[in-house]
Amino acid sequence: MKKKHVLKGMTLVEVMVSLVILSVLVAMSSAMIIISMNLLLKNARMRDAQNNGNSIYEFIERKLEYAVSLKITNTDEKNEITGVYTEKIYIKDGVIALGCDPSDVSVPKDVLDKRTICSTQMLRGADYDISFSQGEEPEKIYLTVSIKRENEVVYERSGMIRFLNYEYCSDETVSNLEADTQMSGDMIISYSYFE
Repeated sequence: MKKKHVLKGMTLVEVMVSLVILSVLVAMSSAMIIISMNLLLKNARMRDAQNNGNSIYEFIERKLEYAVSLKITNTDEKNEITGVYTEKIYIKDGVIALGCDPSDVSVPKDVLDKRTICSTQMLRGADYDISFSQGEEPEKIYLTVSIKRENEVVYERSGMIRFLNYEYCSDETVSNLEADTQMSGDMIISYSYFE
Protein backbone atom coordinates (compact mmCIF):
# COMPACT_ATOMS: atom_id res chain seq x y z
CA MET A 1 0.00 0.00 0.00
CA LYS A 2 1.23 3.39 -0.95
CA LYS A 3 1.54 6.21 1.55
CA LYS A 4 -0.08 9.45 0.62
CA HIS A 5 1.96 12.57 1.15
CA VAL A 6 -0.10 15.16 2.88
CA LEU A 7 1.13 18.68 2.15
CA LYS A 8 1.06 20.75 5.25
CA GLY A 9 0.51 24.47 4.79
CA MET A 10 -0.40 27.40 6.93
CA THR A 11 -3.93 28.01 7.90
CA LEU A 12 -5.63 31.30 7.25
CA VAL A 13 -5.49 32.17 10.95
CA GLU A 14 -1.71 31.64 11.06
CA VAL A 15 -1.24 33.86 8.00
CA MET A 16 -3.37 36.62 9.54
CA VAL A 17 -1.50 36.51 12.87
CA SER A 18 1.88 36.72 11.13
CA LEU A 19 0.68 39.66 9.01
CA VAL A 20 -0.50 41.53 12.12
CA ILE A 21 2.83 40.93 13.88
CA LEU A 22 4.76 42.04 10.77
CA SER A 23 2.67 45.22 10.38
CA VAL A 24 3.22 46.15 14.07
CA LEU A 25 6.99 45.71 13.63
CA VAL A 26 6.99 47.83 10.45
CA ALA A 27 4.95 50.57 12.14
CA MET A 28 7.31 50.68 15.14
CA SER A 29 10.44 50.80 12.98
CA SER A 30 9.00 53.49 10.68
CA ALA A 31 8.11 55.64 13.71
CA MET A 32 11.68 55.31 14.96
CA ILE A 33 13.03 56.25 11.52
CA ILE A 34 10.77 59.34 11.37
CA ILE A 35 11.87 60.44 14.86
CA SER A 36 15.53 59.94 13.92
CA MET A 37 15.12 61.93 10.70
CA ASN A 38 13.45 64.80 12.59
CA LEU A 39 16.32 64.86 15.11
CA LEU A 40 18.88 64.85 12.30
CA LEU A 41 17.08 67.72 10.57
CA LYS A 42 16.87 69.73 13.81
CA ASN A 43 20.58 69.18 14.49
CA ALA A 44 21.47 70.18 10.91
CA ARG A 45 19.47 73.41 11.30
CA MET A 46 21.16 74.10 14.63
CA ARG A 47 24.64 73.58 13.12
CA ASP A 48 23.67 75.76 10.17
CA ALA A 49 22.52 78.54 12.54
CA GLN A 50 25.73 78.25 14.56
CA ASN A 51 27.91 78.43 11.45
CA ASN A 52 26.02 81.42 10.05
CA GLY A 53 25.94 83.21 13.40
CA ASN A 54 29.66 82.68 13.94
CA SER A 55 30.37 83.92 10.41
CA ILE A 56 28.36 87.11 10.97
CA TYR A 57 29.93 87.75 14.39
CA GLU A 58 33.49 87.11 13.25
CA PHE A 59 33.07 89.18 10.07
CA ILE A 60 31.90 92.24 12.04
CA GLU A 61 34.55 91.68 14.70
CA ARG A 62 37.35 91.48 12.10
CA LYS A 63 36.15 94.62 10.37
CA LEU A 64 35.82 96.71 13.53
CA GLU A 65 38.71 95.69 15.78
CA TYR A 66 41.27 97.73 13.79
CA ALA A 67 38.95 100.71 13.24
CA VAL A 68 39.98 104.11 14.55
CA SER A 69 36.51 105.59 14.16
CA LEU A 70 33.07 104.07 14.18
CA LYS A 71 29.57 105.43 13.71
CA ILE A 72 26.45 103.28 14.00
CA THR A 73 23.21 104.84 12.81
CA ASN A 74 19.69 103.64 12.23
CA THR A 75 18.80 103.48 8.55
CA ASP A 76 15.68 105.54 9.10
CA GLU A 77 17.66 108.53 10.36
CA LYS A 78 17.48 111.41 7.91
CA ASN A 79 20.92 112.76 8.78
CA GLU A 80 23.73 112.01 6.42
CA ILE A 81 26.75 110.31 7.89
CA THR A 82 29.39 112.98 8.36
CA GLY A 83 33.06 112.41 8.92
CA VAL A 84 35.70 110.40 7.15
CA TYR A 85 34.48 106.84 7.07
CA THR A 86 36.12 104.68 4.43
CA GLU A 87 33.89 101.61 4.74
CA LYS A 88 30.29 100.79 5.56
CA ILE A 89 28.34 97.68 6.48
CA TYR A 90 24.62 97.90 5.71
CA ILE A 91 22.21 95.83 7.80
CA LYS A 92 18.91 96.41 6.09
CA ASP A 93 15.82 94.48 4.95
CA GLY A 94 17.22 91.15 6.11
CA VAL A 95 20.52 91.58 4.24
CA ILE A 96 24.02 92.30 5.54
CA ALA A 97 26.07 93.86 2.74
CA LEU A 98 29.54 95.36 2.65
CA GLY A 99 29.77 98.75 0.97
CA CYS A 100 26.42 98.88 -0.83
CA ASP A 101 22.88 99.57 0.31
CA PRO A 102 20.70 96.49 -0.34
CA SER A 103 17.59 98.66 -0.77
CA ASP A 104 19.25 100.85 -3.45
CA VAL A 105 17.68 99.81 -6.76
CA SER A 106 20.53 101.38 -8.73
CA VAL A 107 22.95 98.72 -7.42
CA PRO A 108 23.17 95.87 -9.95
CA LYS A 109 22.06 92.48 -8.63
CA ASP A 110 25.39 90.77 -9.37
CA VAL A 111 27.28 93.47 -7.42
CA LEU A 112 24.89 93.14 -4.48
CA ASP A 113 25.24 89.34 -4.58
CA LYS A 114 29.03 89.62 -4.39
CA ARG A 115 28.84 92.13 -1.52
CA THR A 116 26.20 90.23 0.50
CA ILE A 117 27.65 88.69 3.64
CA CYS A 118 24.41 87.13 4.89
CA SER A 119 20.68 87.31 4.24
CA THR A 120 17.54 85.71 5.63
CA GLN A 121 17.38 83.76 2.37
CA MET A 122 20.79 82.24 3.17
CA LEU A 123 19.54 81.37 6.65
CA ARG A 124 16.72 79.25 5.18
CA GLY A 125 13.81 80.79 7.00
CA ALA A 126 15.63 81.92 10.11
CA ASP A 127 16.02 85.55 11.08
CA TYR A 128 18.98 87.29 12.67
CA ASP A 129 19.34 90.17 15.09
CA ILE A 130 22.51 92.20 15.62
CA SER A 131 22.89 94.66 18.46
CA PHE A 132 25.66 96.89 19.77
CA SER A 133 26.18 98.55 23.12
CA GLN A 134 28.96 100.72 24.50
CA GLY A 135 31.34 99.14 26.98
CA GLU A 136 32.46 100.63 30.28
CA GLU A 137 35.71 101.72 28.68
CA PRO A 138 35.74 103.89 25.54
CA GLU A 139 37.88 101.43 23.58
CA LYS A 140 35.36 98.60 23.98
CA ILE A 141 32.04 97.90 22.35
CA TYR A 142 29.76 94.92 22.87
CA LEU A 143 28.31 92.94 19.97
CA THR A 144 25.47 90.42 20.17
CA VAL A 145 24.37 88.23 17.25
CA SER A 146 21.31 86.03 17.64
CA ILE A 147 19.48 83.81 15.17
CA LYS A 148 15.82 82.92 15.63
CA ARG A 149 13.78 80.23 13.95
CA GLU A 150 10.02 80.27 14.52
CA ASN A 151 10.40 82.81 17.38
CA GLU A 152 12.86 80.53 19.20
CA VAL A 153 16.45 81.62 19.68
CA VAL A 154 18.61 78.84 18.22
CA TYR A 155 21.92 80.73 18.39
CA GLU A 156 23.26 83.64 20.38
CA ARG A 157 26.76 84.95 20.78
CA SER A 158 27.80 88.02 22.72
CA GLY A 159 31.22 89.44 23.17
CA MET A 160 33.40 92.48 23.48
CA ILE A 161 35.25 94.07 20.58
CA ARG A 162 38.35 95.93 21.70
CA PHE A 163 39.57 98.60 19.34
CA LEU A 164 43.21 97.64 18.90
CA ASN A 165 44.22 101.03 17.42
CA TYR A 166 42.60 103.02 20.20
CA GLU A 167 45.76 105.02 20.96
CA TYR A 168 45.72 106.39 17.39
CA CYS A 169 42.17 107.73 17.59
CA SER A 170 41.74 111.46 17.41
CA ASP A 171 38.59 111.45 19.55
CA GLU A 172 38.34 110.34 23.15
CA THR A 173 36.02 107.54 22.06
CA VAL A 174 36.02 105.44 18.93
CA SER A 175 32.29 104.92 18.57
CA ASN A 176 29.31 107.25 18.65
CA LEU A 177 27.35 105.01 21.01
CA GLU A 178 26.41 106.49 24.34
CA ALA A 179 26.96 104.54 27.54
CA ASP A 180 24.06 102.27 28.55
CA THR A 181 22.43 102.44 25.10
CA GLN A 182 21.79 99.58 22.76
CA MET A 183 21.46 99.80 18.99
CA SER A 184 19.74 97.02 17.03
CA GLY A 185 17.57 96.49 13.98
CA ASP A 186 18.35 97.97 10.57
CA MET A 187 21.54 100.03 10.75
CA ILE A 188 24.56 101.36 8.92
CA ILE A 189 27.97 100.71 10.46
CA SER A 190 30.48 103.27 9.16
CA TYR A 191 34.13 102.92 10.10
CA SER A 192 37.63 103.85 9.01
CA TYR A 193 41.12 102.54 9.61
CA PHE A 194 44.35 104.18 10.62
CA GLU A 195 45.94 105.85 7.59
